[in-house]
Amino acid sequence: MKETLLTMIVVIAVIITVNGQVYEKREEANTEKIPLKDRFYTGGDLGLLFGNLTYINISPLLGFKASKRYSIGIGINFEYVRIAKQDISTSIYGVRIFNQYLIIENLFAHIEYAMLNLEVQTGAYESERRWFGLPLIGGGMRQELFGNSFLDLLILYNLNDSYLLPYPNPIIRVSVNVGL
Repeated sequence: MKETLLTMIVVIAVIITVNGQVYEKREEANTEKIPLKDRFYTGGDLGLLFGNLTYINISPLLGFKASKRYSIGIGINFEYVRIAKQDISTSIYGVRIFNQYLIIENLFAHIEYAMLNLEVQTGAYESERRWFGLPLIGGGMRQELFGNSFLDLLILYNLNDSYLLPYPNPIIRVSVNVGL
């Protein structure tokens, strides 16, 4: 199953890259007219839940439009989780890089790799912090909000099936991004 999924990912990535190169040549003249400062955008995710379960997610990002269809970016991630009834709390933090390719007007492919640090149980009463790689693949829909800002709805698949990671499949993410 893993080999089939990995093969599919590689094929999709190659197709996106090849198509991207074809579109890049067509759009090169138009892209050159866009000032460098207008190619950057910022945004990210913010999640809040309070009650017996407290969940706080702050994940800002900085993206760069390499062309009208292709963008790359980096981001940081911070999550805090607390279960009041069990007096358990933990945090997850890390960094991520991503690639997005606009397939058609409002649909895009998304590939992301994150390095996350989280606390894992090593014994009955012991735990330690460890780093995990989190490869994500999927796609999303983009809706322009106003001016140079947009709302993204992503559905991603976690390719690291480690039982230690707290992310079940699929991962659904909503992001707001604003051009600088």
